Amino acid sequence: MFTSYLSCVILHEFLRSLRPCEGVTDPDRDRSTTEATPFLRRAHVVAWGLLHATTNPALQFAMTYILNMKDFKKYYNIPATPEEIYLAMTMPATLQLWTGEPAEMSTEPDSEFSLWSGSIVGKNLEFETGRKIVQQWYFDTQPEPSIVTLKLHPVPQGTSVELKHTNIPDADYEDIVDGWNNIYFSSLSDFYS
Repeated sequence: MFTSYLSCVILHEFLRSLRPCEGVTDPDRDRSTTEATPFLRRAHVVAWGLLHATTNPALQFAMTYILNMKDFKKYYNIPATPEEIYLAMTMPATLQLWTGEPAEMSTEPDSEFSLWSGSIVGKNLEFETGRKIVQQWYFDTQPEPSIVTLKLHPVPQGTSVELKHTNIPDADYEDIVDGWNNIYFSSLSDFYS
């Protein structure tokens, strides 16, 4: 509900910010910008939008998160079959073996999960046995879902895991990337080595 409201606020403010570019009088400024060059009109729209982003708390909150999101994509080679990797990522007992921490996991869509004693929590969205896992990871007060997609591709040396993690908050990006590289996939690879 809050996300829908936030989207409406953002759209409303964006559409209002386009008015000066079209030469319509800006009610907040009581003047038209028709005489400005196209570059200055675009600059005015950006500046006007930023002004509203700083004076409208809901828009400021949304802009902080939406404009500061990052995506991460990488391939990891693991010396095990896609079926073995899939089971290692979805079975709580196997997860606990290679993470060294208690894990809550189910292959039921819309089920909640927790890894590394609650350091990673979210909701399972989709499963294709031996091929694909899609999850939503939770971050505090994040309006846009952070989606993790893991695709398992067979290769001669085992499995190439294609990771795509979208909408990572900028403040968490470096820690998330480090976690994927040096904890999650490092531990999984060591488990099968």
